[in-house]
Amino acid sequence: MKTTFLAAVCLSVVTGTLAHATTVTVNATDDIYAAGLASPPSFDHGGGTLPTGIPVTGGTVVTFSVTGSVTLDSGGFFNNPDGTGSEVSQSTNAGYGSIAGVAAPNDGYLVGLFVPAGGPTGPQPTSLDFRTGGNVPDGTAFISLAPLLDQTFFIGDGQTGDGTGTVQKFLVPNGAAILYLGISDSRFYGAPGYPCCNDPSWYIDNSGTFEVTIAETPLPATLPLFASGLGALGLLGWHRKKKAALAA
Repeated sequence: MKTTFLAAVCLSVVTGTLAHATTVTVNATDDIYAAGLASPPSFDHGGGTLPTGIPVTGGTVVTFSVTGSVTLDSGGFFNNPDGTGSEVSQSTNAGYGSIAGVAAPNDGYLVGLFVPAGGPTGPQPTSLDFRTGGNVPDGTAFISLAPLLDQTFFIGDGQTGDGTGTVQKFLVPNGAAILYLGISDSRFYGAPGYPCCNDPSWYIDNSGTFEVTIAETPLPATLPLFASGLGALGLLGWHRKKKAALAA
């Protein structure tokens, strides 16, 4: 298991000139667990496509603006980038190879992954859990997040609320060269009665797209640290924001 010394970071507002900004299309079939691979994993029913990759620089901050809708159910239950409108109330994935899984409310939401130039490598980092009671402070309503390399993370629409709120900031880890964007899908998400079935799978019935604008900015010069009480999870909720509990 990959670990790191954790500290929560007080991140001031970034006001510098944009170092990088681009807009890409993410397909509902883009398998985040195929990041850096020649072809997607061939689990049950497959159907996944290689995810979109964008060059990034370690130590910078990225923000997202996301629109569009997708369905993971053959044209039914279209959801927005936060997963609102999806068929299930929560989802979890076991990950694949060196890439960590992820858990969050709903499904079909946009996720990201920072990887080094050579692609994912080594043991999986701890999986991030954005559900109520999970290991991410404030769940999907975090103000800022610092994922590890190869650690899948929730992006949604890039705001603290569903279509509203503060723009969230993501710290690009040192050593990262590519940001991949995609979907975390599985057959039954390891639901009760189906503990076998939370590997990446069933992208075959997905359709729709998200339009994602990514902006990369320099890290602020002042970055005071204070001790985190989270243990070695590789995530930091810098400034906390209260949010109504999400349905289990």
